[in-house]
Amino acid sequence: MGKRITKNSPEWKQFEIAVANFLKAMGPDAKIEHDQKIPDKHTGELRQRDVWIQGRISIIPVKIMVSCKRYKAKVNQQHMDAFLGELDSSGANKGVIYSKSGFTKPALKKAEKNEVSCYTLYEKEPPAMPDVIFIKQYCARSKLGLAISTFPKDIKTADQLFDEIVLGNRRVIDVISEKYAKMEDLTTLKENMENGLPKDHHVIISLERVKDDAKIILKLKLLWNFFEAKTEAHLVEGSYSFTEQKFSGTVTFPTIATQKAHPGEGWTLLEERPILPKNRIVVCSKGSNVEETLRKGMVGVNLPDL
Repeated sequence: MGKRITKNSPEWKQFEIAVANFLKAMGPDAKIEHDQKIPDKHTGELRQRDVWIQGRISIIPVKIMVSCKRYKAKVNQQHMDAFLGELDSSGANKGVIYSKSGFTKPALKKAEKNEVSCYTLYEKEPPAMPDVIFIKQYCARSKLGLAISTFPKDIKTADQLFDEIVLGNRRVIDVISEKYAKMEDLTTLKENMENGLPKDHHVIISLERVKDDAKIILKLKLLWNFFEAKTEAHLVEGSYSFTEQKFSGTVTFPTIATQKAHPGEGWTLLEERPILPKNRIVVCSKGSNVEETLRKGMVGVNLPDL
């Protein structure tokens, strides 16, 4: 239930509360807070935000900063510049502005270039509900690579190599699985980020066979495919009654298939590593079964003569 608007409240506060109540349309599970103090990501100091939204799109956590402008004149380009600075320091994934009097054309052009959503909320009549919420979404899906550079001459196939026992009385495949799990560990991923996305990286694994100390040297690779969500999937349908302070409708977003190489419908595989916009959501999907992947991918593969 949203805050009640009282006649004794200042008009600017009434407007903020109306916007906060309207944004309950983001879904019942979203946390929508009016007049919140959120730490500045650059200084750590608390800064006031008109409306702050925390929720999820599919399985992805998202933060949205909403600014409410109850000006007599339209929001102009200078106002938009100030908002973009606040948005960058807030750490939000998305910026939204509600204006009582609308926007100038230069302000709307700047907002479009920076993927800021601009809306108008009217009093005593139903406001327009956006058909599409534009939030760029990216999915980084890990994939496994393996190069074998040194192995004993009596080993002829990949399956044979995976089952060899090395020092520590472990199979080669077990060592590979442990190393790959560490490469996918959250701490390691954070160390291998560049411009907001994970980088490809590899480790060299040097092993000794138990029965004769023969060398086995592997190059294990963690590689990434990048996908972008189709924005037309972010469809919001419904209507809002200002007088009843009630929303009815549905919100749908693209889901992520966690057990497949492709995240599913609504996602497009990118040919190149993307340059991320300021307002976006990135999810890194990992956790493949290393042994199953390698055995399936290398079944019947004969190792080359070295």
